[in-house]
Amino acid sequence: MIRSPLYLKIKRGEAFVWRYPLNEGSILKVDEAGVPVLVESKKGADIELSASEVRRTSVPEEWSHLIEVGIEEKTLVLGEMDVGKSSLIVYMMNDIISREGEKVYLLDSDIGQKDLGPVGTISLASFCGGPALPWLEVPEASYFVGDKTPRGNFTLMLAGISLLERSAGAPTLINTTGYLRDVAAVELKLRKIELVEPQLIIGIESGSGALSKLINKVPPYYRRIVLKCPPQVRQKSRDLRASLRRANISRYLCGASELDLHMREVFVQGLELEKDGVLSEYLGVEVYSPEEGKNVIKIVSSEQPDKEKILSLERMTGKRVRILDLASYRNLYTGLLDERGLCVGVGLIKDLSIKEERISVLTTASQRPRGLRLGKLRFSEDGEEIVPSLHKE
Repeated sequence: MIRSPLYLKIKRGEAFVWRYPLNEGSILKVDEAGVPVLVESKKGADIELSASEVRRTSVPEEWSHLIEVGIEEKTLVLGEMDVGKSSLIVYMMNDIISREGEKVYLLDSDIGQKDLGPVGTISLASFCGGPALPWLEVPEASYFVGDKTPRGNFTLMLAGISLLERSAGAPTLINTTGYLRDVAAVELKLRKIELVEPQLIIGIESGSGALSKLINKVPPYYRRIVLKCPPQVRQKSRDLRASLRRANISRYLCGASELDLHMREVFVQGLELEKDGVLSEYLGVEVYSPEEGKNVIKIVSSEQPDKEKILSLERMTGKRVRILDLASYRNLYTGLLDERGLCVGVGLIKDLSIKEERISVLTTASQRPRGLRLGKLRFSEDGEEIVPSLHKE
């Protein structure tokens, strides 16, 4: 297993990259950092190699057996985090390309740890030549969710998967998040299975029993295969996951510039800023879209109300008043949408003016969007996540 940046040349014999054959004289060069490349040689090969990391590993026998049995036209892969879902999918993709010589589709619905496309999106791409390395590809279609977890985003997850799956051809391999351990997670996966109707479900069991609980609830008319998590799969630390997200966001914001949009020319999802006349008069500042909960009242305002007036409102309602100013939207992760609701680019909000009805987004998108969907994450321009997200609170 090699990590890029790397240079690889087959000087003699034959080797395989993610099961895609490379013959004598073939060269593979990857400049981008952090891309995993699995290289194997069944009969021995003389390889010239320069890479940032090289470690010995082995291909699980279950993987080889699975490929010999045959992969269905639409295959869904389930499992918790760090069980080898992505590696297995890339291995199967390259086998299909090398043997069948046909196009294969990857639908990546893991929004937190992306193999394809920006963080917080569900992404689709096709591959017809090898070796296929999805980490280097730009998706052909994306759906913006705007978060790193499915929690609280079930409708967006299901809508995005359904929309993109209809655009895919056959065969299609579908990757999923590692969110499996609670009742809501199981329910989400079951609804996802109903939506895409896979001919084959591959589950990778980590040993926690979470996958078994899910598989037992899958209707029996779905063909399923359960594999063990390969012992050679490495667990990612929280810091490494954050580092990978940072690199991903940085890649998709590289060379970005500010795009000024008038709110009348785009629809904006996730920005409910209707003025509340009663509270505005009471607090003496413009108040937008108050949200009253059991113990708290959330208010968006362009100015900070007088403290005594806030205390008076809290005494009157018996609830704590939380003020979110418009600056809390700055650096909020945002999806730029086309007329179908598909994501044509991602960006960060840099300025927001209610009075001028103007919003400015830092993005690399080349086309003007028809809409924006505000996410739940905030990033600096170099991809560092800003925690906590004031908007999410």
